[in-house]
Amino acid sequence: SLKTYKLKIPRFQSNLSLYFLLLLNLRLLDQSSFFLKKIGSIKTSPSFFFLYSLLLFIYSFLLSTPYPFRI
Repeated sequence: SLKTYKLKIPRFQSNLSLYFLLLLNLRLLDQSSFFLKKIGSIKTSPSFFFLYSLLLFIYSFLLSTPYPFRI
């Protein structure tokens, strides 16, 4: 039933939502780095945001590949 559910999802719509999330994470990365520069501790959070957006980008790339290679 999971495969039919994945087939029912429009591929363009899922890619569009993932790219929107990626853009939102990049916007959060800009805001958090600016905010942390004001505070003065830039060690922890921007690398986490960068890794999270990188994982989202890889996931969207895997969604745009043909169906047997999907997660």
